[in-house]
Parts: sequence; C-alpha cells; structure tokens
Amino acid sequence: MAGKGGVGKTTVSAALAQVAVAAGARVVVVAAGGGPLADLLRLAPTPVESVLTGAELDQPTLVRIDPEEALAAYLEDNGLRMIGRRMSQTGMLELVATATPGIKELLVLGRLRQLERSEHVDLVIVDAPASGHALQLVRAPASMAGIARSGRLRSQADQALEMLGDPARTQVVLVTLPEHTPVQETVEAAFALEEEVGVALGPLVVNSCAPPSPPVRPPTSQIARGVPSSVCEVMDAALDEDHERHEAERALLTELRSRIGVPRLELPHVPTPSGGVDLAPLIDALDGAA
Repeated sequence: MAGKGGVGKTTVSAALAQVAVAAGARVVVVAAGGGPLADLLRLAPTPVESVLTGAELDQPTLVRIDPEEALAAYLEDNGLRMIGRRMSQTGMLELVATATPGIKELLVLGRLRQLERSEHVDLVIVDAPASGHALQLVRAPASMAGIARSGRLRSQADQALEMLGDPARTQVVLVTLPEHTPVQETVEAAFALEEEVGVALGPLVVNSCAPPSPPVRPPTSQIARGVPSSVCEVMDAALDEDHERHEAERALLTELRSRIGVPRLELPHVPTPSGGVDLAPLIDALDGAA
C-alpha cells in the first residue's frame, strides 16, 4: 500500500488483511510507514524470524522491519554474526545502515523477499511510507546495482529487482482521496512506478468517497413553511456546497479513470469516533469487490 500521507493507507491495509484472512489466506502485514497498525489490528508485532520458522498465522500477523535489524540479519546470514554483534554494541551498525546510500532500503526489501518466499505465508501486505519514501524504497535496488558490480550486495539488488519486476509477486496498491492534491500525487506516483521503476500496479483504492448519487435537494416549498427565510438561505447554501463537492469529487474520479488504467475500488467515508476507526464498512466494501 502506498500513497500520500493522510489518505488512509494504513486503515486500508488493516481492512484488506482481515478480508484476506477471512478468505483463508495466511497474511503478514508489514508496518513500514509508521502508522497505527498495531492499534487497528489489536496485535503486538511478531519477530520476522518467528514467521519464517512457521508461526501460526490464523489471524493477520503484524511485523515491523527495522533497517538496523535487517542489516544484522544480513550479516548473520552471510556468516558475519560476531561482526554484526560487535557493530551493534559499538553503534557502528546504525552508522553503516544510515551512511551507505540505498543500503537501508535494499535490506528492508531483502527481509520482505524472505517473507514473500516463505512457505508459511500466502500474502504479504506492506503498509509503505508516504509516496516519496515508498518510491525511494523501490528505486534502491536499481541504484545499488549500478554501484555494486558484483558480490553479495549486487546479488541482493538483483533478487530485489526480480521480485519487484514480477507482477505475480509484487503489485503496488495506490491509495488516494477524491481530492485534488492526493489525486495529482497519485497520478505522478503511478507513472513513476510503472515507467521508471517497472513495478506493476494493483487496483487503485479511492478512500472516503461520497455516495455515487448527488445529495437530494427537497423543494423549498416543502421545508419553508414556518421556517424563517434566513434559515432557508443557510439550508440552501449547505445543499449547494454539498452538491458542488459531490460534482468535484466525481470529476476527479473520472480523471483518475482516464489517467490510470487499472481497476478502481471506491471505499465509503467512515466517520472516526472517539473509540477509533471502525473497519467493518471498509471490510464489507473490499470483500464485496473481491
């Protein structure tokens, strides 16, 4: 899942995970964007190694991938466990992960590839960072392949490129709102992902949509009896504003359809009560579209 910050991709990730589990899939949800997935799923994170060794996945399993932890795992997998421990103890591990361009993203992709390749997992849903950082993540393997001509890092980059370039293994689901700025950023991200990076797009999710039909305006004669004219004017202005907002939203959805040629899922607007987000309407909408 990718999209501009604030469009609800974390919420959609959680709802999609519940739909997939209900269909019988063993699902891992990876928190890569810092959203409140743990609260939405009411789950504590599970270590990656526990999933890889066959933890029971009878509900969505939440995983967090830390770049420093990914670097330590990479060193251990390559027979450098003691060096990794010493680097971690001295703070060098974080320094290396931060100072080498693209290394953090490449190692995160390496952990994702392990999960995707695991015989214990059917589906990996990644709640990615906001669009710009998500693009940085998927661009990293090509950048690293240009730097590392051979060796283990080059092999890691090639494996990540193979995973990202296979639509049967990787698809990016863009999430947006029916608003001008998120729509424009979504269109830009779609072109960058397909043409520049070569990653396939999954269905486009438009979150928080109004009903397809415009708001109904009752005849003034039916509502004006005994109501002061000033109140009628306020009611008329509110109805006009709702109608204009609805028309603008429909125009943006038409633009999305013409510029991004993938199936589109429209999810309803769900009010956020004080107790948190109710996933049920989103789950119903996603399940109905499956």
